[in-house]
Amino acid sequence: MARDHAFLTRDLTSEEEARAADLHRRAIVIDTLGALRPTDEYISRIEAGGVTAIGLTLVAEMQNFRDTIELIVWWNRELRRWSRRLVLATSADDIRQAKDDGRIAVIYLFQNGKPFEDEPGFVELFRQMGVTSSQLTYNMRNLLGDGHVEPENAGLSVLGHAVVAEMNRVGMLVDLSHVGEHTQHDALRASTFPVYYSHGGAQSVIQTPRFVTDETLALLKANGGNISATGLHLTPDADDEPLLRYEIDHVMYFLDTLGDDHVSLSTDFVKGPEWVYRNAYLDEDGYLNLEYPGKLTTQRYNWTGRGSYKQYPWFIYPRGIRTYDEWPNFTRELVLRGLTDEQILKVLGENYLRLYGEVVG
Repeated sequence: MARDHAFLTRDLTSEEEARAADLHRRAIVIDTLGALRPTDEYISRIEAGGVTAIGLTLVAEMQNFRDTIELIVWWNRELRRWSRRLVLATSADDIRQAKDDGRIAVIYLFQNGKPFEDEPGFVELFRQMGVTSSQLTYNMRNLLGDGHVEPENAGLSVLGHAVVAEMNRVGMLVDLSHVGEHTQHDALRASTFPVYYSHGGAQSVIQTPRFVTDETLALLKANGGNISATGLHLTPDADDEPLLRYEIDHVMYFLDTLGDDHVSLSTDFVKGPEWVYRNAYLDEDGYLNLEYPGKLTTQRYNWTGRGSYKQYPWFIYPRGIRTYDEWPNFTRELVLRGLTDEQILKVLGENYLRLYGEVVG
């Protein structure tokens, strides 16, 4: 059956298609920041895409310590319910075993350091509960430092330094996505282990504050860390449809800048139940309002800039990677870019797996 490959650099030859299929089948494929809904339909799409492991966001905007504990309890229950197909990963060997067993490894992570509140000791408690990665901030300022939208662009706080040190001690990945640039730089210099960006892009490819500058990439290279290209914020506005190959432009830039061992992939797919987004609305001030399950208040998001539709489905994902069963398209485009088998396997998952093993265990 003919495929629409307009989102790729060009159509593949039959030999290239066969090579891509073989590589994808053999690869450990990791979405370093993705999504999971505990339904048969959603899990089946992940399985159809050949995805081995998914970084699952437990916390982003508002959750405190108690809220986060409740979310972990809920997800633990769901993983038990779907244990024939899902498994919590807290080590690199867990991810490898999931590949062997034909299950999907789930990596618990935070997109905000708020659950640590003002107590670095909470880092160890969450690590013992299976959380193996955390961003320091999510866009806005918290007790650890500034997010990327804060105009003052202050650096890592005293508490932030203590939390980074504790994350290093207990084996939790430091994630600098959504973090202010000076806070990123402070953390890159403070961390005694490699850090990473679970989802990001290069400002030299497309200019947006969410993406990483060349100055920051130089510090990341010195740190030995990793960055995952993501599918949001890839075009100037909603009138220019993003394509999967645009995301691979960032991969290629990172490979040139950081080398073969420090680049991965992510989707940043939406995280909540489908009804949350179908019921969302823009208010008269231009904020997107979402009502999450179990919450009495509506969360409001400043809804401007790249990656934002003005109506449902709200988020603009690239054509070619809008659902998990399309993940093999990444491998097809990497083949078209002329990468070696070893380079492709690294980008698909081996680079993140190495980092995870070094930091987490």
